[in-house]
Amino acid sequence: KHIVRLEKIQGFNSVNIDMGYKPILIYSPMEVTRYGSKDG
Repeated sequence: KHIVRLEKIQGFNSVNIDMGYKPILIYSPMEVTRYGSKDG
């Protein structure tokens, strides 16, 4: 259901590497937002 799952990310990256592309980084919204912090 959600793209930010280790198994999905590993699958995407294995296809990318097989096709000659670099691995991609996928982050959850919680990893990239600072909602409620002093800086955000």
